[in-house]
Amino acid sequence: EFAHVDPDLHLSCDAFARLYDHSHRGKIGPVVEVLRTFLVGCGYGYFQDIPVMYYLKLAPWIVQRSARAAITGGPPLYRVSHGWQELWRAVARDLEEVRVNTPVTSVVRYQTEAGQPRIRLTAGGRTEVFDRLLITPNPDLAGRFMDFTPIERALFAKVKYVRFAMTLMTGGGLPHCFLKDHSEPGAIGHVVAIGKTFADREVYSFYQQLSETMTTEQAMSLLHADVQALGGHADTVLARAEWSYFPHVSTADASAGFYRDLEALQGEQATYYINSLAAFEDVEHVATYAQELVESCFVPGPRLGASSGAAGAIADQAIPRSAALIGKPPAAPAEALAVASRR
Repeated sequence: EFAHVDPDLHLSCDAFARLYDHSHRGKIGPVVEVLRTFLVGCGYGYFQDIPVMYYLKLAPWIVQRSARAAITGGPPLYRVSHGWQELWRAVARDLEEVRVNTPVTSVVRYQTEAGQPRIRLTAGGRTEVFDRLLITPNPDLAGRFMDFTPIERALFAKVKYVRFAMTLMTGGGLPHCFLKDHSEPGAIGHVVAIGKTFADREVYSFYQQLSETMTTEQAMSLLHADVQALGGHADTVLARAEWSYFPHVSTADASAGFYRDLEALQGEQATYYINSLAAFEDVEHVATYAQELVESCFVPGPRLGASSGAAGAIADQAIPRSAALIGKPPAAPAEALAVASRR
């Protein structure tokens, strides 16, 4: 994982490309440009600032999907046809206990008189004691219900986030696309991606990376200007949300050993971090990291395979149900998933 990558991967993506482009006879730069628009559109910051090690988590998959689409003529991207909520319901259906609408309000870590670590957790008004604690929220949220140690607090103070906004609106005349013109820091606030999920409805999702000081009114003004420039229209706001997205650290903090220090925290006070900060901000990498950590820290004996032990049993149940929900192409045709430019 990130704690063990080559030091060159702590460089920003653009700096990495400049470093290696000469030795690879100019072959790195064009690949970076192909990836830039897609990854910025997905909310992963800007290539001038973010360590390249993060982007390399997705780069092989993007290249593979794009190449396959070019060969087969099929769409490079797919969506969960009934939404992520249905996917998680399918995964959780046979689990012994899943509690929803049960917000955690307090976590207290302490030791028994015998020196054994314990976790006192309060959620939904109910307090229970556990032997170990697995933290899935990122530090900005986890810090609301638990007291970090001075070491944890100093480490997590280095974490940065992308202010990412999604606005769902009715409209028309717009492509399903990523916007190439808006993949540089100077275009912050402009729409970086547009999604048209339903073939039979003129409803669009607009995605924007926002600065810390930008107001909602300013963001919406830029959105409407971008829509107009594309020759479409956006009318009624159906929903709008913002996230502190993509937890990451600077190139300097990555080089200084942030992830080495994070790995050293795993298991301290019986606490384990299996969030997107530790893995990467996407479902597949978080799930893989969590499974590997549980297997290495909690499961005695050989590592579990895909269909052995309890974890394998869960996977065997979840995969067929997930497959039933995944694989339906987006409503827009494949060519509409290309990069859009206003030039």
